[in-house]
Amino acid sequence: MLIVFVIKPARRKRFFADPYNMASKSLIPLLLALLVVVTVAEAINNYYGYKVITVQAKTDEQVKAIRELEKLENVNFWKEPNIHTTTDICVPPRHINRVKLTLMSLGLEPKITVENVQLLIFEAIAANSVARFEASSFRSGVSKQARVKKYFLRLVEIDAWMKQLAAENPSLIKVWSIGQSHEGRHTLAMRIGDGTKPGIFIDAGIHAREWLAVSTALYLINELVDGLKTGKTTDLLAKYDWYFVPVVNPDGYEYTHTNKRMWRKNRRPMSYCVGADPNRNFDINFGGAGTSSQSCQDTYHGTSAFSEPCARNLAVLLMGLSQKNRLVAYMSLHAYAQMWFTPFAYSRWARPDDIDELTRVAKIGARAIYNTNGKSYTVGSPANILYEAAGSSMDWVKAKTNIKYAFAMEMRPSMGSRNGFIVPPSEIVPAGEEMFAGITAMAAAMRR
Repeated sequence: MLIVFVIKPARRKRFFADPYNMASKSLIPLLLALLVVVTVAEAINNYYGYKVITVQAKTDEQVKAIRELEKLENVNFWKEPNIHTTTDICVPPRHINRVKLTLMSLGLEPKITVENVQLLIFEAIAANSVARFEASSFRSGVSKQARVKKYFLRLVEIDAWMKQLAAENPSLIKVWSIGQSHEGRHTLAMRIGDGTKPGIFIDAGIHAREWLAVSTALYLINELVDGLKTGKTTDLLAKYDWYFVPVVNPDGYEYTHTNKRMWRKNRRPMSYCVGADPNRNFDINFGGAGTSSQSCQDTYHGTSAFSEPCARNLAVLLMGLSQKNRLVAYMSLHAYAQMWFTPFAYSRWARPDDIDELTRVAKIGARAIYNTNGKSYTVGSPANILYEAAGSSMDWVKAKTNIKYAFAMEMRPSMGSRNGFIVPPSEIVPAGEEMFAGITAMAAAMRR
């Protein structure tokens, strides 16, 4: 007997033409679940049961007393104590009652704004894993370059993305290494433009845990390059060259993806603990207010000015470009607090001679941000609207180079928010939109 199997062409065509539909019914949920579990497992550390306690100090004496809490093991500030805004303190379970009682004894009213930091990390990492999968699937329609808008990239992805963009636009973009980190990672810089025009320099990721700042630098790069296709950024690129260092602190940034999400410093071993704060390591009032000489604390300034490779590499690049009169503006992206900083950070009483001009331009930028997404940004020096911080890149640029416009940005969310540093990838686009509006408004307002 001859048995004939007949396969209907239409059914076979549907099966091979659209395997995603079949997979979506069975494989994709499983793949997503596995992806989330694997990624979240990487983020497991000592944050389970940690809480964020928010408090508002009213006097300098209270600020000083709150600072003493950082001496308790694993207590760290998401926002340093100050009298201008609320302070967010990340506290491990064993110290929660002690911290609350201490704050109440000072006449303050502590409020728990995050019940469990690790669960917040799980939520954000899981959301990033799903966004990564969706952007990478063959049905997503998302180009490799546009993925910077979809999820937070790892360091190797960022480096590859920058190099690919340069390879696709060789007459427009240059990418090079400005030096290596303590652990041997290269820090990449990018120039968009031919190098003959006045330059605007933007960096991010000097503090490892500030993922949104890094993603925003990448967003700005993407917008400048993509905008040429529609003419949106033609004038910006005709007037200025744009320089970027998206990850100033590559060792720390990678460590936040693999070991400890809330890590702030670099990863160079010190006398007792690991890491120094690169943004307290610049040669401007080194070791002054807002820094620590204790290597275990987040604001440890390092052994000497420019002792840290990531700060030194950035300073060499900035000084070299400024000596050639290539730069007119500097912006360092940070998160979070929604503030546009003008110099100086090291003292409440220090201010550059042209502070009125810097403030004028900053307010124009802040207004553009508000007009874009309705986010209010406070303009002023860190010392007067947040806290004193010696040894910062912004202060060094303004005091030690000939770059006229020097700013730093604390991006979204606002102070006292639930998320703090741990924002989901859905924040990437709105944050990028408002920063693009603010920085392009700044560029238009500057006087040369």
